[in-house]
Amino acid sequence: MGSISRRIEGRYLTFSISHEEYGVEIHRIREIISPVILEVIPGSAAHVRGVLKLRGKIVPVLDLRERFGLKDGRAQGSSCIVTVLAKGWNGPFLLGFLVDGIREVVEVRDEDLEKDLTIEFLMGKATCEERKDLLLDVDKVAEREEIVKYTFGGSHEAL
Repeated sequence: MGSISRRIEGRYLTFSISHEEYGVEIHRIREIISPVILEVIPGSAAHVRGVLKLRGKIVPVLDLRERFGLKDGRAQGSSCIVTVLAKGWNGPFLLGFLVDGIREVVEVRDEDLEKDLTIEFLMGKATCEERKDLLLDVDKVAEREEIVKYTFGGSHEAL
């Protein structure tokens, strides 16, 4: 199967998780909310913190620190939930990422990208503002999850 070329250039919201900086395409971001009490899903994976109800939609929330195996404790006091739009089997759905803190919006250009990076969940690595940002592939994070079964019993409402 051949690979499909994907445009990585563009604007990214960057945030911190542990001591790493990550970015998500700005057009995927729906909103940033302060931490809330989540409804726990019995029997879910350790990185699925629970679900929240956001304007009538059920949004699964992932602890990316736990998901990526970053073992230096839980999220800090400045943590927040970044809701993103992911592609699912039945159309787009909302997914929440628990992160340590928001950094800024950066512009990623082709010359900022590290070439030939093949790490699961990442579209690439960019040098922006003299720091390295790991660019998350939201769809790969979502497709590898069992979270689909937590949202309305496996079905999604179109957004």
